[in-house]
Amino acid sequence: MKTISKLTWAKWIGGLLLAACLLPAANAQSLFKAKFTLREQVRFGQAVLPPGDYTIEQASAQIPAIATVRSSDGRKAWMVMAIQRGDSRSASAFLFLTGSGDQLHVQYLNLPELGLRLVYEPAAAPIPEEEMAKTQAVPVTVAKK
Repeated sequence: MKTISKLTWAKWIGGLLLAACLLPAANAQSLFKAKFTLREQVRFGQAVLPPGDYTIEQASAQIPAIATVRSSDGRKAWMVMAIQRGDSRSASAFLFLTGSGDQLHVQYLNLPELGLRLVYEPAAAPIPEEEMAKTQAVPVTVAKK
């Protein structure tokens, strides 16, 4: 009869512990996945997105909430972080963009299906009337689960 050495037992136990730690991450589901189209260059957190089609996927609404934004061809990806969360105040899903100078910024993502608004760049002050013309609501299509 063969005996199993202490080293072999240690390897088995280590492997089981590693699997127990990695299994939840492998089965993690996203909170939401959505698509949107930008018609012009937009700053999203620290990322600068050129015009085009994108997807955004987020695993959690816990702040700081990190999402992955991907180009439609999947060749480029950016990580963006929501720094505040609040209640959705509209019936439609959209990215709210504000402008300063020639640059548009994503201020927040409104997700009424989840009753959630994720803020990426809080407004420092009310938007001046002359800047209101630069605000946009980009429609977002949330994937059904």
